[in-house]
Amino acid sequence: GQTPTAIQRVCSEILGVPLACVRVHSPYVGGGFGGKASVKIDPLVAALSWKARAPVRVCLSIAESMLTCRRLDAEIALKTAVDGAGRIVAKSIRAVLNGGAYADTGPAIAIKAAIRAIGPYHIPNLRLEAVGVYTNTVPGAAFRSIGGPQAVWATESQMDIMAAALGRDPVEFRLANMADKGQTIKPDLRPLDVDMRNSLRKAVAALERLPEPTHTRRRGRGVAVGVSDPGIVPVGGAIVRLRADGSINVSANTVEIGQGSRGVLRIIAHKALGQPLRRIAVAEPDTLQAPYDWGTGASRSTVIIGLAVQLACEDIVRQVQETAAQVLGGSPQAYQLGEGCVE
Repeated sequence: GQTPTAIQRVCSEILGVPLACVRVHSPYVGGGFGGKASVKIDPLVAALSWKARAPVRVCLSIAESMLTCRRLDAEIALKTAVDGAGRIVAKSIRAVLNGGAYADTGPAIAIKAAIRAIGPYHIPNLRLEAVGVYTNTVPGAAFRSIGGPQAVWATESQMDIMAAALGRDPVEFRLANMADKGQTIKPDLRPLDVDMRNSLRKAVAALERLPEPTHTRRRGRGVAVGVSDPGIVPVGGAIVRLRADGSINVSANTVEIGQGSRGVLRIIAHKALGQPLRRIAVAEPDTLQAPYDWGTGASRSTVIIGLAVQLACEDIVRQVQETAAQVLGGSPQAYQLGEGCVE
């Protein structure tokens, strides 16, 4: 799965043993996209092994894997008021998402869907309502951009409908209502950190460079925009060990699901320590060896765990410099970490 520490916690609770007695080792997982972010069959396998007093392995087919979770289907109702100048003055959003038989991440996805239905627009008056419902279907789970595709489809479809009703160009209608960089779309969210207007103009310019349609080949063209609010758990850690020969070990519970996280962490350590890549090894996730991490998802591995690795490497450099100064004399800044030595 994408969350070794969550698997450790759930297995600890189910089996009634301390966390220290549960070790989760995550090999290469393969594509997750959020579907493996929740704890599913792992505790069942642990319980079988506990009962049998022997190793147990359960392999799901692709069809079986698809039955463990799905993206939440949604009904999103939008009411939007626009003034005579074509400015959005108010919007009401009600998002109802089918969470399936178990809540899982459904409530969080419902909330994100309502927020992402705002779009990158400045709306003075806003009302949001998010509802996650239980049904007798396969449980919903996190998939790439939780709640995003459902919400953006609804909002951007309505933007096209409103632009047509007003006789406005759909791109110009969007540009007129977009929030500026540094502006908030919702009071408790961080400000936009990109220039959405400039991004949209560049996208439209790229569309205009496409070949014109012919009698045998048609090209569909459309414009949609969306923003993703930050909010993933900013908690995680990493351990970087300097070995006696100057080589480096990096331990973190970030799971490799095809996104290249192990390579990224290795490069971050390489940059921070100035050591060759061949002298840096990144271990597979292991709850016994690596510190706590919330999980792998939402593009957080580089930002959160990458920063933890960088800070740990900087601390190694600081300790090496201070130790060298104490032993050899001089200023700590006079020393640096070389390849297998202190220079």
